[in-house]
Amino acid sequence: MKDAAAMLGVDAVHVGPSGFDIPGQVNMLENLLEAGVDGLALFIPIPGSMDKIIEKYLGRGIPVLILCTGDEAAEKYGLAYIGEDNYGAGLLWGKKILELLGPNYLGKRVAFLIESPGQTSLE
Repeated sequence: MKDAAAMLGVDAVHVGPSGFDIPGQVNMLENLLEAGVDGLALFIPIPGSMDKIIEKYLGRGIPVLILCTGDEAAEKYGLAYIGEDNYGAGLLWGKKILELLGPNYLGKRVAFLIESPGQTSLE
């Protein structure tokens, strides 16, 4: 981000709540909107959770880019999306785990850890 900002001659900052906090993220985005930001790159932890704030930014003519998760919002609003199909990636990951466990995978146990319970893309 810093390299791209320097190349483009713009100021770019990375901000967000300290943990999984959708209301905190929305509040931060409201404050940035009122502060007069000129563009937004946004991570959407749960489909639909950022729709109202996206609509506010777009209503003011501020470009929005969706990163990592939120392909549903990108499609809904006709926005650029840089990320992956998380559901499809999960299916591929599951198949690879079964392959690595071998043909006798029944009864074997696998642990999955996520850093943000409630974030649908990780679940």
